[in-house]
Amino acid sequence: RNTRAAVTDATLAIRNVTVVDVETGVLLADRTVLVDVRRDRIIALDSGSGSPLHRRPTAALAIRNVTVVDVERGSLLRERTVLVRGQRIVSVDSGAAHAIPAGATVVDGAGRSLIPGLWDMHVHTAHPSYFPLLAANGVTGIRDMGGAAEPPTDGCESIRPDSLLAWRARVEAGAWIGPRIVLSGPAASGTGWPTSLPVRTNDEARSAVSALRALGVDFVKVYEGIPLDAYLVLAKAARSAALPIAGHVPVETVGLLDAIVAGQRSIEHVRDALLLCFTDDPEKLARFFAEDRWGEEDIAWGLPVHEQCPQVIEALRTHPVWLTPTLVVERAKVAAEEGAFVDDPRRAYLPASVQEAFAAFVRDKLSQPAAKRASEHLWWRTQQRLVGRMADAGVAILAGTDAACEGGLPGFSLHDELALLVQAGLSPLQALQAATLNSARYVGATDAMGTVAPGELADLVLLDADPLVDIRNTRRIHAVVLNGRLLDRAALDALLEDARRTVEVMR
Repeated sequence: RNTRAAVTDATLAIRNVTVVDVETGVLLADRTVLVDVRRDRIIALDSGSGSPLHRRPTAALAIRNVTVVDVERGSLLRERTVLVRGQRIVSVDSGAAHAIPAGATVVDGAGRSLIPGLWDMHVHTAHPSYFPLLAANGVTGIRDMGGAAEPPTDGCESIRPDSLLAWRARVEAGAWIGPRIVLSGPAASGTGWPTSLPVRTNDEARSAVSALRALGVDFVKVYEGIPLDAYLVLAKAARSAALPIAGHVPVETVGLLDAIVAGQRSIEHVRDALLLCFTDDPEKLARFFAEDRWGEEDIAWGLPVHEQCPQVIEALRTHPVWLTPTLVVERAKVAAEEGAFVDDPRRAYLPASVQEAFAAFVRDKLSQPAAKRASEHLWWRTQQRLVGRMADAGVAILAGTDAACEGGLPGFSLHDELALLVQAGLSPLQALQAATLNSARYVGATDAMGTVAPGELADLVLLDADPLVDIRNTRRIHAVVLNGRLLDRAALDALLEDARRTVEVMR
């Protein structure tokens, strides 16, 4: 597109070209390809803006006079110099005490706050254009919650695991800019979900775990409708394969407490996971799943009052299980009539198929009977209050968005989720921990990430304001350090532009 060549004695530059990645089928819009003519080799593939997005990290990076946010203790370490070499943080010292090595790239952190890289613990990765969106929003790690669509079309499915593993390898090799990825592959489900692995019998449960292990995934995602016996066999087989279990709780067949005792590591969506806070009556549960709504007679106008709810919260608090509320996707169910939500200009970054799926989602919500809409608003308010109650009780919470499902925006939605967690009753520190320290604890990597400390991986976000004063300040990103690579504001803007142009070319 608008291709022109400029030749020197040694270098050929092909500018403003769309590069076809024949391995993945991705179109990389408005790129500059540099060729060493004498050696017949491609030596660089940069964004059309000229921002050096594909260069390796410099020998050393120093962020000087910055305020480091200690997300573990909630304290501020002022006037620090953070030194990065390669992919690791080398030191975090007072500004006056540390000499900056010669040749280091120096970033002025005066008046700014430095936090660990953010993790979105519930994502459906449908397209590589999500990666620049995530990086530009300071999301340096994701937990992909699975699917096996090729290609995904509705935003609620991930690409096939073999493709996502190939994309992860490209990120790890430095060929693509993107987050660290933990992934699950197709879900184990008893509902007949088209891209899932069927689990309705004990034999199917064992076969599903074997298939997922062969794919090389990091954990098993469970979905709904799995019979109790099959679920328990699945959990045992997953333990034997050293694959954690995470996902929905099949509350109509298994129940939250059964899942916790069986060893499910995380529970996704407060909406599904805490049905037992409202009732353990099988008839009411069956009606909810049939009608997808509660009536006012089933829920108190406020916090749940069913006698089992305190037991559920206590079980979550006292067992090694995490809750990912995904409030941002739950709010979408009641925001379809809000123009600012529906017409969010950030949706221009999403592939056309995902935008079309979102438009259909909005049409469906607006066509629902008034009674169901009222029930969903009631359900939404109750979920918010319940999440705050759980946080007060000490339940371990992860930050996740379900992006790009039902209007979710990769990268952007994580900041929306943090704000919703604070609205639900978490402190800004607790919300920030949900996207940093808690994620590291969940994946068992507190020695490598989750805080700003020597020896940690150099995944950092430099903010123009203090997130402990206002959690919305996580959106005020000055720069991102991704695996030791500095992405300044110009580079972050170039990533966003790359994502937008790639989506345009796909149409």
